[in-house]
Amino acid sequence: MAIVSGGNIDVLTISSMINKGLVVRGRIFTFSVNLPDKPGQLVAVSQMLADADANVIKLDHNQFKNLDRFHEVELQVTVETNGEEHIQQIIDTFKNNGYIIKRLNSARPCLNSWLKGVLMSAETINGACIVLETLHRLGVTDIRLPRWLSNSNL
Repeated sequence: MAIVSGGNIDVLTISSMINKGLVVRGRIFTFSVNLPDKPGQLVAVSQMLADADANVIKLDHNQFKNLDRFHEVELQVTVETNGEEHIQQIIDTFKNNGYIIKRLNSARPCLNSWLKGVLMSAETINGACIVLETLHRLGVTDIRLPRWLSNSNL
């Protein structure tokens, strides 16, 4: 068990770590979908997400992102989910309704390279232990430790 000893790790690092952990566990799903540029499309998307029990965190509806602006609009959506099965259910729901989803956050982001940067920014072994303990509590357990940390006596 790591002991928090003070300012050896900052709030932004912890926030980033928690967000990455949520993405890795399939608790946050970000996708884009092209919609016909006509009234009622946001309502249709909202209804599909509500029917799938997905809680919307963020929507980005920008008519000027797509070059074919007069026919389609790109909608980027971030939702809270209950894991990969739930994400697949959302993808299937959209597909069954004629929409194609493009996943923007991968199922398995490159966690180990990100983690190496976070651990290297931790000022002490204690700070690195706090990072690892938090990831473990989030359910992220398939982590390769950097050599400098795995060789130390924790």
